[in-house]
Amino acid sequence: FLSQFVLPYKELIDIEEIQIPVTLNSAKYFKPAFYDDNLELITKVESYSKRRLQFNYQLYREGILISEGISEHAFIKNGILKAIEIPELFITRLSQINEVECLIS
Repeated sequence: FLSQFVLPYKELIDIEEIQIPVTLNSAKYFKPAFYDDNLELITKVESYSKRRLQFNYQLYREGILISEGISEHAFIKNGILKAIEIPELFITRLSQINEVECLIS
């Protein structure tokens, strides 16, 4: 999601020296997925503040919701294990995106 629609993660790490670790992850499973299923993953930016970013995920198989979840992320500068403010360029690009659909085969 981030690499395709906001900023390549490699650019964040190599140029900006920023990493985005997961600080919270939660999922609910309603129905199973099987090998070779065609799945659709919808990712939405649920919220963000100066230092945190939260995504909401919904996973569908043939139009049926089979799982949903959230993840929360912090931004840290390489070598410093302390949250920093989200870079302005990142927020600008993030604000232009509502949701993203990805097909998984």
